[in-house]
Amino acid sequence: ATKYLKSRLIITGSTAEALGQDFLMRRVADVRVVNLEQPVQLYELPCGRIPNAQEICQKYEQALEHFERRDFRESAQLLTSLLTAELDDGPSVILLSRAVQAMVDGAGPNHPVWQLPGK
Repeated sequence: ATKYLKSRLIITGSTAEALGQDFLMRRVADVRVVNLEQPVQLYELPCGRIPNAQEICQKYEQALEHFERRDFRESAQLLTSLLTAELDDGPSVILLSRAVQAMVDGAGPNHPVWQLPGK
């Protein structure tokens, strides 16, 4: 999942829950992976490696919430402003791409769950 989300460290929701509030992290997507029927929540940990990490995490999660509610335009606007300030944020680039694609083609049948393209 790290290669598809352009991130260094991705953990599942159950691992995030076990870590608790001691680590700064953000939920990046709900995905369907090979050999698992139920979607899996994925979180990114490296938010703590950049100076304004907490703000970036909050803005990304706002954009993700808009995306999940099918408010693709607002999601794209938030992500664009985020990427203007932080150009090296892989999950934001991927979510922006998904939001733009949804504006063009509409939401897919499994929205907001993303089927990862491979292992």
